[in-house]
Amino acid sequence: MSIFLGTAAMQKAYIGSSEIEKIYQGTTEIYTSSYNLGTESAVDSADGFGETGSVSSTASFTFNTNGTVTAVSGDTSPYTNWNTVGGSHISYRIVSSSTSGLAIFSAPMAASNDGSVRVAMTSARSFTASASASASQAAGSGGGYEEGASRTIEVSVWNAASGGKVVAKGTYTISASASFAYTGEPL
Repeated sequence: MSIFLGTAAMQKAYIGSSEIEKIYQGTTEIYTSSYNLGTESAVDSADGFGETGSVSSTASFTFNTNGTVTAVSGDTSPYTNWNTVGGSHISYRIVSSSTSGLAIFSAPMAASNDGSVRVAMTSARSFTASASASASQAAGSGGGYEEGASRTIEVSVWNAASGGKVVAKGTYTISASASFAYTGEPL
């Protein structure tokens, strides 16, 4: 069994059943545990039917400059503040991903497993999934059409624009889907 100190490979350190917050080598801090912001989800779906019309759905998390995290179509609210233990920048990595049809996922920066792509929390930052479906799409697909986008992301809160350390992490699932059933005569 490998033990890593002061690297990203080490997620938590324990003495017995007590989690260690900091590890020092001499006077140098070589490991600091990050605060767990928890797991949240925002899910939205829309269904339609008929000969005309369309439906759309949107699910998103917004990280606000005042530290709050708000959601569209969230399961629970309010969310844990992203800056509970401080921090000035965020990055994210994709834990799981699925997309069907023309549904889209958007984020304020590129995904980054190592935190090299960060964005300053000087303005609100949103992670959004959206999907839509229409009667014309359904008619052209033999009577039914559906699409969706889902992402589970881990957001890291950093105390610096580069270098520095992760002070908090949270996991967010964002999912939007839409479907339409065409009830008119076959094309």
